[in-house]
Amino acid sequence: MDGAQSSSVEGFLRQTLLEDEQLLEELPALHGQRVLLTDQRILIEGRPTDPGGWAAAFLESVAAVQILPEQKARRELIWGIVGLLAAVGVWRVASSGAVGVVGGVVVGAMALFLLGDYLFRPGDLNLVVVGGSHKVAATVARSEDVNARTFAKSVMAARSALQTRRSKASSPPRLPWVSP
Repeated sequence: MDGAQSSSVEGFLRQTLLEDEQLLEELPALHGQRVLLTDQRILIEGRPTDPGGWAAAFLESVAAVQILPEQKARRELIWGIVGLLAAVGVWRVASSGAVGVVGGVVVGAMALFLLGDYLFRPGDLNLVVVGGSHKVAATVARSEDVNARTFAKSVMAARSALQTRRSKASSPPRLPWVSP
């Protein structure tokens, strides 16, 4: 993490951390978001264009962490189909045969590139934290798949550790002559 990024995380954390809360892990997300795991909560910092936007979920309410494939945007598919139709149109309407063939091939190649991009490029991932009746989510790049899975395991481990700490703190002291 570079100095500018580190200082912005520290500035965000200074404003949002609870008393005695510590940062455990950070996962970079897309669109300028960051997912932060503390020993008590999961924080999702919003986009740079929306500096006030963030979400939090307390670890004690977390029921599951899901990593789901994001549905692909269909822009490339639509533009690829329109491009193929335009390539046929350029080829048929051009006044010169050579211009029609060259124009049709160029437009068709761009359309095929868009269709290939849609069909073969894997989509990004959604990291979804489920807690009771609410969900908190962030989009993570497909290349961060391993880091997202590690982060999900860390969330569940931190949740388990929090529950263990709380159960030990809330259990009454045992008397030495009473067997458990």
